[in-house]
Amino acid sequence: AGTAYRAWVGSWFRHAAAGYLLAVVSPGLVTVALLGLHPSGASPAGYLYLYLGTVTLTALVFGLGPALTAAVLSVGLLHYYFVPPVGNLSIQSPQDLENLALLIGAAAVVGLLAVARQRQEDRADSLSESLQRSNGELERRREEAEEGRRTGVELARVSARVEALADADRLKSELLANVSHELRTPLGAIVGMSSALSDPATAADADQVRQYAETINSEGQHLARLVGDLLEMASLEAGGANPRLEAVASLEALESAADRAVNLNPSARVGVAGEHFLVLADAARLQGVLRNLVDNAARYGSPIDLRSHQLGARGVFEVADRGPGA
Repeated sequence: AGTAYRAWVGSWFRHAAAGYLLAVVSPGLVTVALLGLHPSGASPAGYLYLYLGTVTLTALVFGLGPALTAAVLSVGLLHYYFVPPVGNLSIQSPQDLENLALLIGAAAVVGLLAVARQRQEDRADSLSESLQRSNGELERRREEAEEGRRTGVELARVSARVEALADADRLKSELLANVSHELRTPLGAIVGMSSALSDPATAADADQVRQYAETINSEGQHLARLVGDLLEMASLEAGGANPRLEAVASLEALESAADRAVNLNPSARVGVAGEHFLVLADAARLQGVLRNLVDNAARYGSPIDLRSHQLGARGVFEVADRGPGA
């Protein structure tokens, strides 16, 4: 602000100095020109308007002060060189007073108008600068707001990713806890049965050996399914599993899951009912889902009911058991 004020003061002084210099020089130049052109016996009445033009020009460009200076000098030069008696500044007639009043009045009126115009221009310039500063401030605040909005959006995205990672980590922990129990059961059965088979007393009983072998085979298949599920889950999480979509008949998918359950457990009672329709799905993965649901239901006893129905453009598969549980 101090630098701008000093610059304004310097500019004002330069402008005022140029105005007063013109106020002094221009009447002198007019006088020199008239002295060179002034014919003998010519009336000086018309010379007044040449001085008046000089005063008016000075007033328009530089304002009241230089204009009054030019008016006083013009009156003095006009009377000294061209108004009889030549060579003195005395006022001899009312016409001399009229000339003086005309020049000073013109200087005052035009000078005041020029000052008023200059003030209006200064106010306009000040308003323009104020508007530019306001626009700059608004633009800066808009950019800050936009930056804040982008930061907020990025923080929201980061927060969402953190929450998603936390949920995924929690689900993994729960999955590992459940899977560890699921893996221990068949592993314990396989280890226990295989240890029993190494006993000579057990090896002598063919029926007992067959029963243990069937149990080991059944638990081994169950363990293989669990490992397969874990591998498939890891593949899905890594985005490396691309579904192979095809038309799958709803009742055929349920009957296939029911036949497999009965083959694994002949005593299981599995019923299939519902609507027959075609659904676009990955047949292998659909069977895997139904297999896991049926295996889970079989733990709580039979009968197990498998049903299918359509819900709008979607197909719904249901697996229900009637065993104990929440």
